[in-house]
Amino acid sequence: MKSYLPTHVEPITQPEKLQIIVGSDCNMTCIYCCKYYSSAWARDINDNGDYPINTGDDRFILKDMDRVIMKLSQKDIKNTRFNDILLNEIGCLVESSTLKEISIIGGEPLLYLDLVPLIAKLSGYGIPIKISSGLGVNTERFNKEIQKLRNYENIQVLVSAESTGQMYELLRNGNTWYRFEKNIEVLQQQGMPFQFVCTVTNLALLGIDDFIDYAQDVNIIWNTCTDPDFFAVHVLDEDTKMTLADKVNDYPQSLQEIIRTISNPAMPVVKDKLSKYLQEFTQRRSIDLGFLPLHFRSWLA
Repeated sequence: MKSYLPTHVEPITQPEKLQIIVGSDCNMTCIYCCKYYSSAWARDINDNGDYPINTGDDRFILKDMDRVIMKLSQKDIKNTRFNDILLNEIGCLVESSTLKEISIIGGEPLLYLDLVPLIAKLSGYGIPIKISSGLGVNTERFNKEIQKLRNYENIQVLVSAESTGQMYELLRNGNTWYRFEKNIEVLQQQGMPFQFVCTVTNLALLGIDDFIDYAQDVNIIWNTCTDPDFFAVHVLDEDTKMTLADKVNDYPQSLQEIIRTISNPAMPVVKDKLSKYLQEFTQRRSIDLGFLPLHFRSWLA
């Protein structure tokens, strides 16, 4: 029998960026999201059944383990020894001289009951702390949480959004455009720094001009969506592609790079998955897609 001696008894971790996932509690079922990142998504699948869409994983299928997780409260998780170990490790990491940024994501971090104590633990080291939020929180509660967060330095909110009005309520389902605007007003009134983080899908491109006009001088970070594959930007009708191609140079450089990939052909099997997914998604939520451009709806049919 061989005996193996440990070769690393004091491992040293010196990350430049620390990302903390505070859980999957979320009121929203964003159209490209899934059960991994949203408790509302898990409830949808639990109440209405699995989605009949093949994505190559189980994002739209609820398993026994998912049902167990759904029954756990934030208090249940907090009272485990693993939570204490994790918080202790986080406390060690923020003291690292190499750490340059802390990112807090969910779920919806502003629904995390211990967000402020966590920020208190992370703050004071001069490290920028970025909190990602879909603003899908009751405005009264949102206002109170932002007031508390203003007591700490180097805090910025990264607001997830890429559309306005009806398109927003489709893509960021579970929130309303009215509440979104009210919560943006809270950030502005409280003087909380924020940026927009846009997940650019094919559907988002149908209303991207309106969102750019709405954002005005607020900085926008552009990210492309390739998973699930039927939300890739090239899965679009030719009329939309031609319109976007004609004015591509009018967009910010990083968005230009994303739009230029629309020339890739949309495979029929992927288009079919998009059609089936939208039908299932909208039927469960009683959403009428009549506001989408006719040429897109005709192509999808």
